[in-house]
Amino acid sequence: MLIRTRQRGNLLRVEAKLPFNAMSRAAVDAETARVRHCVIPIISEKKRRPTLEGSAVAVAFRGRKFLVTAEHVMNESGRRPLMYFAADTHTRPLGGAFTVSKTHDIAVLQLADHDIEDLSHIPFLDENAIGSAADQYGRYYASVTGYPHKASKLKDPVTLDTGMEVLSSLAIEGKDGVIAVSFDKKEGGWTTDGHSYARDPTGKSGGAIFGMPLLGLNAVRPFASIKLTGIGTFWDRKNKRILGASSSVLIPLLTAAIENSTA
Repeated sequence: MLIRTRQRGNLLRVEAKLPFNAMSRAAVDAETARVRHCVIPIISEKKRRPTLEGSAVAVAFRGRKFLVTAEHVMNESGRRPLMYFAADTHTRPLGGAFTVSKTHDIAVLQLADHDIEDLSHIPFLDENAIGSAADQYGRYYASVTGYPHKASKLKDPVTLDTGMEVLSSLAIEGKDGVIAVSFDKKEGGWTTDGHSYARDPTGKSGGAIFGMPLLGLNAVRPFASIKLTGIGTFWDRKNKRILGASSSVLIPLLTAAIENSTA
């Protein structure tokens, strides 16, 4: 089975497994391009140089604005403070109290007014776009969107290469709130220059899992809108799949964060 890779400018690389038909691939590409800018890199500073820690998704929910990421992204940086890129291109510290689900490795942060202003260049995903795309068997077509560890490569001592990647494949959403997106990095990829290595799925922790409903097993449903179906958390190397927490976990956590802030 072939993996097809497409380049959009300097940021987006999309891999989609065939035999998905061309019309469906175009629909997935267009829908992902429409919403992907709500995913941002989360960084820290190591030895006075920026380093990528993971990704986060900017969402609007019940009149509040949040960043959502994987719980382990907050912890793996150790004592190094987490930061994001503000509208003026400079970094800002990511502060405040996260509401977390350690069971599903997911965390949400309700943003303060100054953070919302600093992230004014980011289109927050509306709550109407959060939900499941799965059929009765839990299947749908997913696009895991985030910033891979390759983004930690420095162009110079102070500039971080934060190119986004999107890995697209079939997904299964379980009743336990866990999403599994199949991905085999050994299958290789295709670029405009011909056959290339597959993109590494690691490093996208905290990024978005977008989804579109299926029509059969080789096409997406016509005219369907993409959904934020979950948050990526873990690369299951043994079983060649990317795991995540579904919207059925995310929505209650966002609700709990609002309740905690008003308690």
